[in-house]
Amino acid sequence: VALLADGMRLGKSAQVIRAFESLGLNNVLIICPASARYVWANEIAKWSLEPHQVHVGYPSVELAPKLEGVCIAGYTRPEDDLIDQDWDLVVLDECHYLKTASSQRTQKIYKIIKHVPRVWWLSGTPMLNHIAELWPMLRMAGRCPYTYDQFVQKFCKGYQPARGNFRITGHKFGADQAVKAMLEGFMLRRTMEEVLPELPKVQIGFCSLERPKDVEWDEASDHHASRVPKSEWFGEDAELATWRRMTGLAKVKGTVETVKQDLEQGLEKIVLFAWHKEVIKNLQKGLAIGNPVVLDGEVSATGREAAVKKFTDDPDCKVFIGNIQAASEAIDLSAACEVGFVELDWTPARNDQAMARVMGMNQKKPVNVRIFTLEGSSDGLVAKTLLRKTKNLKEVF
Repeated sequence: VALLADGMRLGKSAQVIRAFESLGLNNVLIICPASARYVWANEIAKWSLEPHQVHVGYPSVELAPKLEGVCIAGYTRPEDDLIDQDWDLVVLDECHYLKTASSQRTQKIYKIIKHVPRVWWLSGTPMLNHIAELWPMLRMAGRCPYTYDQFVQKFCKGYQPARGNFRITGHKFGADQAVKAMLEGFMLRRTMEEVLPELPKVQIGFCSLERPKDVEWDEASDHHASRVPKSEWFGEDAELATWRRMTGLAKVKGTVETVKQDLEQGLEKIVLFAWHKEVIKNLQKGLAIGNPVVLDGEVSATGREAAVKKFTDDPDCKVFIGNIQAASEAIDLSAACEVGFVELDWTPARNDQAMARVMGMNQKKPVNVRIFTLEGSSDGLVAKTLLRKTKNLKEVF
């Protein structure tokens, strides 16, 4: 077993393809996010030195139980048929999808891999929120002697709310070193700065926007949000969800005006990330001058490819608007060097993943990232706290 945790955009899929070919492995199962299945098929066609029979999706009745070649399946619903195959290797791409030990997805994956001779875990962000999310992988890989409860008690800090489960807000002093010891000899990680030191640097800054007077605003919800950075619990209760949507919509007007001005001054392309459908729709409408493409959770796999291709190849398509969750994996947006976050994800590492879409070997220009915040609200404080939590996660990696 091994974890390949190279930074995002460093070619983990190419390394895996060449590695299993060099080992002479014939029956390979790749499990990945559904949106990345055809990306893997394209990568195999691009990087393989040998011919492979590639099956995208699940093995049919005719193929089971002796499937030969490479099968690419999604995490959405791994079928029982996959358990009965004689796999030489299982590759778990974006393995942070298995961060919840009790989920049906994680339990099914365990059944698939427990008798497989080789299992390779892949993720540039193995943990998204806190180190307890590493436990399922460490346990399944035989690297952790603790039960989940023991692991949390020993390494995590947090608090017990009046209702619900223990809420983890960070890790205890020394926990990062203990987890690094478990990962030693199991994890290979190289950062973009180490592999490509000549790449342009990334600048991250905040852009404060004035709150329009004609937008919906609830002071009570904003006050509620102001308490979030203190507890460092970014959960989605009803009041916080209301504030998040309200704040996103309030930032649309200022974002549109700022981006329009940038385009008029010669900006070639920009990538914008948001969360709510209504925010994305309003951005698309307001930035029609930039001939925008949109990628959200409703776009099909072929639609994703078409959107990225248009943004990359069409000089008149100057704006890419993506839902953070849908557009943070398995796409290359390096045609742009300007990124704007209209809304941030509650999951710190996902913001990092989204940002990395414009980076990589194809990026030749300095990357500028702006986080749009709303003046006179709790938005800026929440955003700064999320960025700090992202830096804390990197203590382990």
